[in-house]
Amino acid sequence: MDIKSILQRLGVYLEHIKRGWIVILICGMVLAILLLANSMLKPTFYQAYTTFHPETGKQEGEGMSPINLLFGSQAGGGSNQFMMGILKSRNLSEQVVSDTVEIDGERRLLADLIIESLPNYSSLVSFFQYSVNGAPTEKSHRVKVIQAASYIRSSLAIKNTEEGFIQLGISAYESRLSGIISESYIEQLGIYYSKRKTEKAGRNVRFFSFRADSVKNELDKINRRIANYVDKSRYKIYARDEIFPVDLENQQAILSQIYSSLVISREQALAQLQENIPVIQVLDPPMPPYRSISSKKYLYATIGLLAGVFIGVFLVTRQLLWEDITTIVRQALKLDEEDEKSEELEQEDDLA
Repeated sequence: MDIKSILQRLGVYLEHIKRGWIVILICGMVLAILLLANSMLKPTFYQAYTTFHPETGKQEGEGMSPINLLFGSQAGGGSNQFMMGILKSRNLSEQVVSDTVEIDGERRLLADLIIESLPNYSSLVSFFQYSVNGAPTEKSHRVKVIQAASYIRSSLAIKNTEEGFIQLGISAYESRLSGIISESYIEQLGIYYSKRKTEKAGRNVRFFSFRADSVKNELDKINRRIANYVDKSRYKIYARDEIFPVDLENQQAILSQIYSSLVISREQALAQLQENIPVIQVLDPPMPPYRSISSKKYLYATIGLLAGVFIGVFLVTRQLLWEDITTIVRQALKLDEEDEKSEELEQEDDLA
């Protein structure tokens, strides 16, 4: 097809568009009104940002990974990625919403506060659903926790800064609530890391404490036996009576050495436990005023208008489009040539 034919075909399209301008205008206006109404139903939400340093304590093998050294980081860039994964986890979000917080002078379950702040509808679809179904029924505690945790996970915005810090952004439909959730997240993150980082050292402390107490009990028993024997044999001078206390004194010396070693090990484990306790250093806590974000009504209306015009153009030119697409496909598959050949063969057969 040459340029002249293409221009003629575009002229045909233009004529159809001119004749169907009312359809195009209606489509554009309808879709613009729908998107504008949808944007007006979207409530404003607020974002609170927290910047903190993941000071997560020391453990064996951390900070000297060959991969970290290869990329020039001894602090462990993977530690940030691991922490970001924890922040996005279902377990931590459910721990956050399961906690109680103080607001307006009373303790409230955070899951209840989040669910109460959620709007009944935030779009045309949810508006019609709410109009048909009405207000939602009362939920159980577990359902509330799951729903609230799912909401805050969807609102999380986490990124790694160039300086190696973590920035946590949380959105909520109530300004105070976004800050409260952020503070609760940092608190629960510290609790999680305290349990994880101190688990091994804590087991060592409990083991050495148990063993030290057990050996101390045995040592006390030996000391009492020696004291009882000395009281009973105070005026005896037989040589055979000297064998038994020597054996007790040997046991006493051995238990004393074991006890001293266990006490030293316990103190070392306590020191290691203290060293492994992480500290989440918050550099920029969530402070009001929080950033408010609302839907851009003019943008929604413009997008709806353009999309509606496109749909209207498609409707008034759909027959032409179908013809052109069919022609292109047939030319690509060379179906027209095959039809011409079959017609020629049929004419030759008729002549014969």
